[in-house]
Amino acid sequence: MMICLMITVICMTNQCQRVLSYIDEHGSITSLEAINNLGITRLSARIKDIKDSGIKIVDDWVYVPTRFDDETRVKRYYRGVQDVKT
Repeated sequence: MMICLMITVICMTNQCQRVLSYIDEHGSITSLEAINNLGITRLSARIKDIKDSGIKIVDDWVYVPTRFDDETRVKRYYRGVQDVKT
């Protein structure tokens, strides 16, 4: 139990803080944006750490283009309450 707590604390001072700062600056984040702009390859794990620390994060499925002129569905994460368009 103590080890998990320590990991969360470390995360909030490094990768999680970068994710929160990115969301604050850009409004939201996807896993590709996290990889390309922050060097974070496990965004969903960092989002879980942020949620576990008590910060509200909401998400929505969005479609993004692929390099093969197709679309794929990914999660977009937002801070706090977000109106989701259907």
